[in-house]
Amino acid sequence: MRSQDDLAALQKMFYTLYNSLKDAYWAASTVESKDQIHGAEDLVNEILDALDREDLESDNDAMADLTKTLKDSIKDLSDLQDKLAVIVHNVSIANTAIQAINAALTAAAKIADAA
Repeated sequence: MRSQDDLAALQKMFYTLYNSLKDAYWAASTVESKDQIHGAEDLVNEILDALDREDLESDNDAMADLTKTLKDSIKDLSDLQDKLAVIVHNVSIANTAIQAINAALTAAAKIADAA
């Protein structure tokens, strides 16, 4: 069962991730890299939109949709995590984004596995 605290933690992790991806976007060195990061920003934004629903915890269909989106996003975010050190040449920004992805993936897995 997903608690309100779990959903709040997930939301916090994804907001942190979104902000880290914004920084990574501006630090990316090529248009292709920026496109990859922007795609991840869109995915994270989709998850945040779902988490922002007031009735999320009581709406079974919305929770099922969120769980599916989380499961689908885990691979995409993991792939980006593996590439960030190469496509973002500012090591500090890349590491911050990698850590944010890791935290978000951990929280996402907890919610997705509870389904």
